[in-house]
Amino acid sequence: GPDVSVPHAVKVISDLGASLHQAHGIVAGWDKQGSSSATASQRDKLQRNVSSAAWLLGEFQSDAGMDLMIDLINKLHVDNLAMVELAEASARIGDRRVVAPLLGALAKCRDGAREHLMSSFYDRPPRLPHDNKVTAAVLRTLGDFKASEAAEIVQAIVFTSISGSRLISPTVACAQAMSGIADEQSAEKMLTLIFDDYAYGPAARYEAARTAGKMRIASLLKSLRDQLDDAESRAIIHATAWAIEQITGEAPELPEPARNEGDWIIRTSSSR
Repeated sequence: GPDVSVPHAVKVISDLGASLHQAHGIVAGWDKQGSSSATASQRDKLQRNVSSAAWLLGEFQSDAGMDLMIDLINKLHVDNLAMVELAEASARIGDRRVVAPLLGALAKCRDGAREHLMSSFYDRPPRLPHDNKVTAAVLRTLGDFKASEAAEIVQAIVFTSISGSRLISPTVACAQAMSGIADEQSAEKMLTLIFDDYAYGPAARYEAARTAGKMRIASLLKSLRDQLDDAESRAIIHATAWAIEQITGEAPELPEPARNEGDWIIRTSSSR
């Protein structure tokens, strides 16, 4: 029960959090001056233990370890997968004190995503950490908290373009969380761009359609109808038709996929 499990989870985060940060910095190569050594298996074990402890606190909706979790979110690199459970547990606990450190983490995710995209063009290792799963978890949690303070960073992620390439997975995550973060005017600009630029990929267009419907943005009807006529998968067709029905109250006729004989698999950021 929680009387035993919660104190144990808090102790795990307290005892192992700093060691996890140090081990990951060494293994991932971010800590060049580290005086100690760590292996990937040691880092992974620490990661599993801290993630499990955070999950447990989230399941019991206990804020007993919230100060420790906030400190760890501030400290960990944003390619450390323990950040996923720390963010998601924070949403279940519901303590808004975590919004500020999550905004800081999202800014690091934005910078890291840009750096990884740039490094792919210049054929060099990235100089900043980034992980799509962490980005998605941070955005989902900020969306759950209705954190409009994240809107500016979300726009920066969506609008990023380097030699015509986009931040594909981060944009998928932005589209998923957008209804909880952006106002209608800002969302319209971002979603219009996603609909118009095929560089974002089908998963982003799928999530953009769902968000347009969820937010009932009538000014996007033309973009949605254009996408419905030219949709490349049944998943996008159904998401787009659902969005149109949410806005107009009428279900449109469903066309056949335009570009392929079978269905594409739509992979969202949370499934990668």
